[in-house]
Amino acid sequence: MDEEIQNKLNKYCIINRKYHLLDEKQFLSMFSNIKIEHLKKAWEYSFVEIQNKEIITSYVELQKNRKKEFSNRLRKFNFNSSDLYFYLNSEFDVKELLFDDEHFERRIRNALAKRHQIIIKTEIKKLKRQEKLREIKDKIISTIAITFIPILIFALLFVSRIRDGFTSVDILTERIYEREIYEFDGSICRDGKISHSQGRGTCSWHNGVYRKFHKGQHKKSKKESRIEAQERSWIE
Repeated sequence: MDEEIQNKLNKYCIINRKYHLLDEKQFLSMFSNIKIEHLKKAWEYSFVEIQNKEIITSYVELQKNRKKEFSNRLRKFNFNSSDLYFYLNSEFDVKELLFDDEHFERRIRNALAKRHQIIIKTEIKKLKRQEKLREIKDKIISTIAITFIPILIFALLFVSRIRDGFTSVDILTERIYEREIYEFDGSICRDGKISHSQGRGTCSWHNGVYRKFHKGQHKKSKKESRIEAQERSWIE
């Protein structure tokens, strides 16, 4: 976004210098909501791009018989900032024009330059609004993340515990009993280690086999499941 704003400021300053519209103080005041470094960069850039001999001024009033022609000519222009910029920044060779035509062309260009500046200023304001909205959006997303992500993590970590807490002991007993099932054949070692083996040498490094189990077998008895349910349930 900064690059796009800088590009438009550069164009604004080039046309401003070429048609001698605003001094630096007026320019800085007009864009007081833009970072000063961007404004200074654009102002200096225009002095590099536009030399003194390229400046086009217009101080002579149009003759009455050419004012209608002036208005008609303006209406024919496509008031698109890119098209205007291309035209206004094109070469202006007075040697090819008669005296009246030269001043007519100067007046046309001057009027279009002012129109161009209004359009560019509007486009910059739009970009600044978009930038502001993006900052607000990012701030909202950041706030939501800071506020709700810890809550979400807490909920994910403790959802099972909370659900069990609001379940009656009888229902929770059945739930614990049914969900605690072995998914493979194996053995429980005397030190508590679970082994997928049941053959010779099983649990040899874990003080031997405590008991064997089979796939589909419940890990806990109904009595053990009820004791756990009584500890987890908040209802009874």
